[in-house]
Amino acid sequence: MFNSSEYIELKKQFDEYYHKKILSELIKAEATRKVYLRTFVIMSVLVLIWLAFSIYSQFSHAENLADKILSHMELINTIVVLVVCIPLYLYNRATKLNILSSIVNFFGKFNYTHDQIENDSLLTDLILSETMDKIEIDDNFVGTYEGVAVNITEYKKFELNTRRINGQIIEEYRKKGQSLLFVAQMNKKFEGKTIVMKDKGFLNKITKYENLQRVSLEDIEFEKKYEVYSDNQIEARYILTTAMINRMIHLSNIFPKMEYNFVNNKIIININTKKNMFECNSFFRTLINYNRIKRNFDEFYLIFSIIKIIKLNEKPIL
Repeated sequence: MFNSSEYIELKKQFDEYYHKKILSELIKAEATRKVYLRTFVIMSVLVLIWLAFSIYSQFSHAENLADKILSHMELINTIVVLVVCIPLYLYNRATKLNILSSIVNFFGKFNYTHDQIENDSLLTDLILSETMDKIEIDDNFVGTYEGVAVNITEYKKFELNTRRINGQIIEEYRKKGQSLLFVAQMNKKFEGKTIVMKDKGFLNKITKYENLQRVSLEDIEFEKKYEVYSDNQIEARYILTTAMINRMIHLSNIFPKMEYNFVNNKIIININTKKNMFECNSFFRTLINYNRIKRNFDEFYLIFSIIKIIKLNEKPIL
C-alpha cells in the first residue's frame, strides 16, 4: 500500500504541508518542551535533596535504618511519581493537541481531543466481543474525510485483578490491550443490526448474542475468517454483498484483527492494535523530527484507507 502511486503523490503533498504548516508548530512546541524539561530537572534535584536531608535528619541515629526507609517507601514513591508525571502531563497536554490537529487536518476537517470522548458509554456498547472492566480514552478524532463523517477513537482496555496481601484483598487494573474504534456513516440505509466477528473455531457453537442469529454466507474465504450474526437475515445479505465481502477480506490483510458492527446506518470497526498510535511528541528528545511525523501520516493514511476500500465515499455500494 505504501508503494502505490496514490500514496507517493499524497506523501509528496504532505511533505510540502509539513514545511508550510507543521514545522512551525513543532518549533513552538520544542520551545515549550525545553521549558518543561528544565522544570523537570529542577524539581527532580530539589526533591532528591529534600529526600536525602529528610532521611538523614530522621534516621541518622536509628538502629535499623533500612527498615525505616522501607516503611516510608510509599510516600517516597508518591513524591517521585508526582515530580515525574506533572511536567510530563502538562507538556503532553500543551503540545500534542496542536501537533496532532495539524497532522490530521491535512486529510480533512477534524476536531481532536485527548483523554475524552463525547459519550464513553457508547464506546462500551459498541465493543461486543471482549469483556473488560475499564476503558481509558487516549485519542479521539471527529470530522469529515472525502465527504464521509468519521469518528476515530483510540482506547486502552483494562481488566480488574484481585490479590491477597497480608490478609487484605487488593484490587488493581491491569492493561489488557490497545484498540482503535472507527465509526463512519454508511451510504446505504438499514434498520437492523449485523455484526461480523472473528472466527472462534469450535467456540462458534456456544457463542450467542442477544436477539441475533447466525448468518451463513457462501464465500468460503470469508467464512474462514469471520462469523456473522444479525437480527435480520435479509438485511444482513443486503449489507454483505459479494463486493463488500471482497473489500472486507482485503482490509483483513491490512488490519488482521478487525471486527464489524453495522447498526443505525453506521459501520463500526473495532481494530485491535499492538502499539500506542498517534504519538507525535517526545519529552527527552527534540520534537523537530520528520520521521516521527511521517509515521503519524502513515497511520492516518492506513486508517482513512478504510473509507476508500469499503467505498463509503461512493454511492451506492454495489
